[in-house]
Amino acid sequence: MSAITDETQADIIARGKSPDVEALVGINYGVATRDDKCALEFERLPKSRPFTVDSYRVARREETFSPDVAANVPPPGEAEVPLSQKPKPVRFETVLTVAPERTTREFPTGTLYVPTAQRAGTLAVYLLEPHSDDGFCRWQFLDGAITPGELYPVHRVVGSATAPKKAE
Repeated sequence: MSAITDETQADIIARGKSPDVEALVGINYGVATRDDKCALEFERLPKSRPFTVDSYRVARREETFSPDVAANVPPPGEAEVPLSQKPKPVRFETVLTVAPERTTREFPTGTLYVPTAQRAGTLAVYLLEPHSDDGFCRWQFLDGAITPGELYPVHRVVGSATAPKKAE
């Protein structure tokens, strides 16, 4: 298995939900953690194959102010900023409204396959979930691939899936 790094360029196709569910991942984005200690492991599909997946159709996309960034920190020696003062927008996040749908889709050769049965499996799910409050969608990593009316570029594989095995 390889680790997804900032240099990884592939199409995000699917995500897993629990250790017994596997995930397909891909997109022309570096979708990875910058810390090798929690890097996601993946394999590329050696040939195209169908998977039954749960997908999300994007109904609405909005950019919202990120409350996670402290914008109004008082200079040393000054009083605290009153709670009534609206903080300056420093960073924004993408928030989606989505509707689930189940389909069987063909995923092409080279699609990244991310098993959730790995040390960082829960992290993979958390980063790829469209509703995650601290994942790739929210961080705006996937903005170029998200269009209202289209499918979210990550799909959950339904049931157990056979992972592609590398020839050794």
